[in-house]
Amino acid sequence: MFAEYDMQAQLRTRALAETYDDGGVRVERGPTALDRRATSIGRQVVVIRQCNDYSRVRVTQDGEVVAGATPRHLVTPIVIEMDRPRGRDWMVARIQLKDKTSCAA
Repeated sequence: MFAEYDMQAQLRTRALAETYDDGGVRVERGPTALDRRATSIGRQVVVIRQCNDYSRVRVTQDGEVVAGATPRHLVTPIVIEMDRPRGRDWMVARIQLKDKTSCAA
């Protein structure tokens, strides 16, 4: 599913392999999505703001917990841009962590 709906799937897969697999890094527990809403809807682009809770995130490297693996604000938004290339279904084009303020702010 990742390869089918992510416009950068090959690049992201290679980066993940180099950073995570080769470096012994494991995301044992990822963030939890709290809510999401479309902030902009167009014919070719949809922008979604999703609020994630990073308080239970657990990242290890070679079995040891990695310090600083979470954003500064533990309840932080990400912005997801979905594009619709000609002849294709909606695909993830960009994901950006927006850690300037908490979702609660």
